[in-house]
Amino acid sequence: MPTTATRRLALATVFLATVFLAIIAPTAAAIDVTAEDAASLKAAQAAYDSARYADAVNLLAPLAAKYPVEPDIPRMLTHAYFELGDYDRARQSALAAIAAGRLSADVLGRIAQIDQHRHDHVAVLNVVRLLTVVDPENRQW
Repeated sequence: MPTTATRRLALATVFLATVFLAIIAPTAAAIDVTAEDAASLKAAQAAYDSARYADAVNLLAPLAAKYPVEPDIPRMLTHAYFELGDYDRARQSALAAIAAGRLSADVLGRIAQIDQHRHDHVAVLNVVRLLTVVDPENRQW
């Protein structure tokens, strides 16, 4: 049975490989959404801004299934799940956002926070290293 350190190293390797693929993958063009789905996205953002995170998730989850290559939907889900304390789904959503082309400081920052809550300090250090590359002017890292 692998040790905890071995499992953490394997997870960090998978994460870094996902990030690498997101970096070299072509950036996806903006996805056209229906007027109804655009209204749902707007309502989800309003729900999140009003700290109604469960409502935001309920609006975003069907859209994530409908538009799997649209990176902002899983990015928004990352933040909503994090605020609900559902760190596993938040991390899955963050990785989905990165895989769809949204390699951004807010997504990586959330992953670092999630890993910190999970007491996975090796993963936090790896994410912080990436953050210094993605957002080098930010002195928080």
